[in-house]
Amino acid sequence: MNSISPLKLLDWAVELHLPQAQKVTLLVLVKYADKEYTCYPGQTKLAENTGMSIRSVRNALNELEKVGIIHREKRYLKNGTRTSDRCFLNIDYRN
Repeated sequence: MNSISPLKLLDWAVELHLPQAQKVTLLVLVKYADKEYTCYPGQTKLAENTGMSIRSVRNALNELEKVGIIHREKRYLKNGTRTSDRCFLNIDYRN
């Protein structure tokens, strides 16, 4: 996988035509993304960073995943409880 600069990753997200809640959520995901375009922020952290409710964040994540901009992988702690999802950014997505 060829890595793109954080600025190019930000440009990619900004240039997508998305409703406001999805755009803001995606921009925060980009903020947390590593070199492999994955991140782990929880919905509470995303709500804090976006100024949206957790429900609005959850809806935005669902829509971003539905159209293929992100993919989420559930993660679990050793005791079996859920933790934040791993989010993969699909940097090849264009609209």
